[in-house]
Amino acid sequence: MASLERRLQQLETYAATMRREDEEAVGREVMRRLTDEELEWYERALKRALGEEGFAAEDRPILERVQQLYEQVADELTSAS
Repeated sequence: MASLERRLQQLETYAATMRREDEEAVGREVMRRLTDEELEWYERALKRALGEEGFAAEDRPILERVQQLYEQVADELTSAS
């Protein structure tokens, strides 16, 4: 029984590692697909959000663009598997 529990723990650890690696791969691909201008816009939005201001109304288009890319890339990677 102990070996079964140990194997289950190993599988859970492996699954968590794979999820993290998948999320990192999606993030890298999203950043790669953004133009330089979009990256600058996104960086400004994130800096503003980390400050006391929070996101501004003007940040909405870039946040939607990044969200759309995350969904698109995740779908592409899922269908490629």
